[in-house]
Amino acid sequence: MEKRNTHPLWPMLLLAAAVGTAAFGLIHGFAVLDPTRDNWILYLYGEDLAQHYAGWCAFQKSAWHFPLGLADQMAYGTYITYTDSIPLVAIVLKFVLQLAGYTGTFQYFGLYTLLCYVLQAFAAGLLARRKTDSLPLQGLAMVLFCFTPVLLDRALRHTALGSQWLVLLAIWALLRCRDGGYRRYPWLFYLLAVLAITIHPYFIPMTMIFALIAVVEAIFHRKKLAAAAQFLGLFAGNLAVCALAGWSIGALNNSFKILRAGYGSYAMNLNGPVNPTSEAGYPWSAFLPHLPVPDQNGDGFTYLGVGVLLLAAGCLVALAVRRRLAPFLKKNAFYLLAMLGMTLFAISNNVMLNDRQLFTVPLPERVLYLCGIFRASSRMFYPVIYSVMAGGVNMVCGAFAAQRRQAAGPGGLHSAAGRKACALAAALAVVTAVQLWDLHGAVAGLHAYMAERLRTVSLLDDTALQQKLAGYRVLAWDPDHEGGDLRAMVVCAAKNGMQSLYSVANTGLYPYVRANEENAQKWADLQQGQTAPDTVYVTLDAIAAQEAAARNPAAELWQVQPFYLLFPPQA
Repeated sequence: MEKRNTHPLWPMLLLAAAVGTAAFGLIHGFAVLDPTRDNWILYLYGEDLAQHYAGWCAFQKSAWHFPLGLADQMAYGTYITYTDSIPLVAIVLKFVLQLAGYTGTFQYFGLYTLLCYVLQAFAAGLLARRKTDSLPLQGLAMVLFCFTPVLLDRALRHTALGSQWLVLLAIWALLRCRDGGYRRYPWLFYLLAVLAITIHPYFIPMTMIFALIAVVEAIFHRKKLAAAAQFLGLFAGNLAVCALAGWSIGALNNSFKILRAGYGSYAMNLNGPVNPTSEAGYPWSAFLPHLPVPDQNGDGFTYLGVGVLLLAAGCLVALAVRRRLAPFLKKNAFYLLAMLGMTLFAISNNVMLNDRQLFTVPLPERVLYLCGIFRASSRMFYPVIYSVMAGGVNMVCGAFAAQRRQAAGPGGLHSAAGRKACALAAALAVVTAVQLWDLHGAVAGLHAYMAERLRTVSLLDDTALQQKLAGYRVLAWDPDHEGGDLRAMVVCAAKNGMQSLYSVANTGLYPYVRANEENAQKWADLQQGQTAPDTVYVTLDAIAAQEAAARNPAAELWQVQPFYLLFPPQA
């Protein structure tokens, strides 16, 4: 049974805050922390962040409903779970801002990303702290985990998916359960379930898989019916709490039909762990070449980094040389089996190597439909990545602590044990340094890109447009020319308290019956020369805009690239 670390926690907390903040600043800069500055959001990394911000803006201007995550200012009812607006943060922040009487601009994506880096460092520190009280080693672990490619690729761009500290805490909870001899089910899993469903549903399987591992291992370890019943019952309760939290924010059991098509299209390529090729196109590796991937694997970035690859290889060699590989495999049999399952799900039934499809595993439609809940399956490899990293850090820190205990006797650091302890610390430092150098091109690219976006003039800087929109109540859109660019205009509409008949949510096939019917009618009326005085009409097509303006000569036609807006005379 592992001895609990009795050293005070606060030095590690301060170190985690420092490491996480430094990593955030180095990668993204600090200008994005200003909650009243939002012009950079609209065109950052495509339209993803604009989607998340549109959901928040509509939710901020909406009345309160139950389920709590409903934004009635977007298509008369959009659940912000489906706009990836981090419902937990949005709900709490909306309540606080209303309590303070503040109704102006407040974007939380920069602040939340900073929090993610700090929590990533904290969780990494907890993992290292299980084995050693050495702050320098804990700090090295923090740096290594804060510079994980999948974190850098997602943070701020797809802000909710930057919450990868949830996976680290789930691994830590499982390991602490092991340390305690499986005497009790980790209550942290209950909190993680609530956090997962209220931050981003993809984290549910990523965290609950470790709860399941704890249950199975406890049953085999304790070999008592009462213990098995206790763990199984608490695991079932864990799922129930997750479902209850999901229902309360509108993520589950609502009238929306969630899109479940596409499993296999956003999968992990077999070259993923060693391929520094991402959709963003940054130079993710100073050592490894970019390998080809098809367009549909663009979301499947799962590169580990050369430092982590060296750490994993070194640990495997050490286990083999010391003849501990077989005991390691036996002890972690179900854990490894679970990670194999996550890997296979991430690869999907559409198996790709580089830009070639090796084969497709035929699956029943019902199975594909179920798998489609998590259609961006490559993300399910995150727990595998962090398990590899946690296992490596666990081995190095554990061996370091053992050697340092031996070095406490005669000879100290000059003894054989002392020299081994120093060598282990140096090895972790080298691994971390290699990881940083491997990613330095991507870090520089991310920082430069963010600085460029902050200088970009966006629609939100156009005060004339914002003042004009503020005089109208409804935003109607051209159903013949739909596109992701509309998300930017929906942000403008939502910030001005307008009802957007276009929803930016990923909720499947046209669940917004009332909004779509009203929009179709408004657009049909527009083609007949009839406009509503409270409605702004927007299209992405110049010809459609000119034709609509010709039929409605009293209306003003504005061109605000890439949009054409028709403003009817107000009553």
